[in-house]
Amino acid sequence: MNNLQFDIKIVEQLEGVERKKYIQQIRIVKALYVDGAQTTSKLCKRLRISAPNMMSILSELVDANIIEKKGQGKSIGGRKPDLFGLVDNGFCVLAVEMSIYKVSIALFNAENKQITDTEEYSVVLNNEKSTLDYIIDLIKSYIQRSGIDKAKVLAIGISMPGLVDSVNGINHTYLNFGDKPVTELMKEAIGCPVFVENDAKAMALAEFRLGSAKGKKDILVLYLDWGIGLGMILNGNLYRGTSGFAGEFSHIPMVENGKLCRCGKLGCIETMASGIRVLELAEEGVKEGKTSIQLDNSNSKFKYLELKNVIKSALDGDQYAIKILHETGINLGKAISILIQLFNPELIVLCGMLAQSGDLITTPIQQGVNTHAMKQISEKSNVVITEFGDNIGMLGAVAVVMENAFEKYLAS
Repeated sequence: MNNLQFDIKIVEQLEGVERKKYIQQIRIVKALYVDGAQTTSKLCKRLRISAPNMMSILSELVDANIIEKKGQGKSIGGRKPDLFGLVDNGFCVLAVEMSIYKVSIALFNAENKQITDTEEYSVVLNNEKSTLDYIIDLIKSYIQRSGIDKAKVLAIGISMPGLVDSVNGINHTYLNFGDKPVTELMKEAIGCPVFVENDAKAMALAEFRLGSAKGKKDILVLYLDWGIGLGMILNGNLYRGTSGFAGEFSHIPMVENGKLCRCGKLGCIETMASGIRVLELAEEGVKEGKTSIQLDNSNSKFKYLELKNVIKSALDGDQYAIKILHETGINLGKAISILIQLFNPELIVLCGMLAQSGDLITTPIQQGVNTHAMKQISEKSNVVITEFGDNIGMLGAVAVVMENAFEKYLAS
């Protein structure tokens, strides 16, 4: 990145004034990356840097083509102040969204705008080294074809399912080889810092940093897809819990002696209100001739596409498909009412495949919440569908970088 190189070894080699100055540069770049263009006075107040020192550092960052003037801010009397922001293509972030059966890749610039087309690849996540090698080859090839200088890639952000320990870069469910964290293996092979986060938590960060939850302190993001993921922003911070696994909402037992869940317990929320359950009910309806839903069970790898067909059928007016979503929404509402009474959130954001059914899922969810949650607590907890649509996963990967890319420099 021109004259400002993001390398922890540089911090370790610097001393005294030069070290302090380098750290201040990193803090300014992070502030502009996370919150966008700002005035000098706002940066001084936020970062507690004197005005003369701030002007000197900003001037150096402008000369290094890392930041630039982005117009003028509001005036409270007198001349309008200049706004400083990051140069759009000063650096970029590689976003990688992984699901159980698919990997998607795209590049985003310093303004969090996508600058290359998203490419999707069929990949079945597992714990085979060959799978990781294949994903690494896909990423290296993608960067090369993009024409972007790899030196400009600030970091790679990965959003993926499973029990993810983001602090140590380990996914205990997928791509776990026991010797080195998956982030270290990828960094060694690709040559860029790599950060990983559970998909629902990454989506919570995307909503918090870039979406409808920006500026709010207490939000819940529910990833209603094949399973049910939960990301929690509590008091303005992503909540991970002691081991990093907080949010396993899907595997809380709700029914005594209920259906066997894939986690090994009986009657989990996932068995009552997930994409898995929706598809099971759809398959039962097809066998009994109750519905027009078209399903093809010849290849389990494409069950995700079958779930899409169920959602489409409901939106097209298939009464059995609508009934399935209504039942699912009622069960979700009951489960969400527990979250509302525990955390008293300001906002609950729904994303994922089931959220794409719109009112067909949100109306019964609200009905379930109204039935099971205390009115005094639930009436201020708004339930909305993400404004990002299918792109929420990719923006989640970007937000993972926003959250982590500068921390090791500042911690030093």
